[in-house]
Amino acid sequence: MSWKRAVEELALPADGRVPPAFKAYHAAVALLMIGREQPLGRYELCQNLSIGEGSVRTLLRRLTDAGYITADGRQGQRLTKRGENLFAQIIEDVPMGLFLDLGTLTVFKYAYASLVRGRAERVVDGVRQRDEAIIQGGCNRAGATTLVMKRGMLVM
Repeated sequence: MSWKRAVEELALPADGRVPPAFKAYHAAVALLMIGREQPLGRYELCQNLSIGEGSVRTLLRRLTDAGYITADGRQGQRLTKRGENLFAQIIEDVPMGLFLDLGTLTVFKYAYASLVRGRAERVVDGVRQRDEAIIQGGCNRAGATTLVMKRGMLVM
């Protein structure tokens, strides 16, 4: 199964219930954060994912039930071997993601950058990526700017 399908399954409604407040990208980012900063606690996840504590608890429970993470006492969460395999698949496509301190250059409190390899041909003008960020809950809290490297030049 692809890593995309695996994180999509984590965000599906359970047994015909209401869908969780988090999306598949929250699961992917949570796995990346835990993989890079283990052990990582739920309070750090709440702050960085911009979702509530209840949603983070549900997400962590689903990650645990799927065998991707395990609790490290009161320290936080760690990846299991299965989680490390999924983490490796994700960073193959998205090798870098980091928070940026851009000060007044951004409208919002947090700025985050992701490097995605081998997908430049899918970006025509960046409008679709911006629209998807808004559809996925970024309205009034986040936006998206897409830069593509073409022949050594960054294109917006």
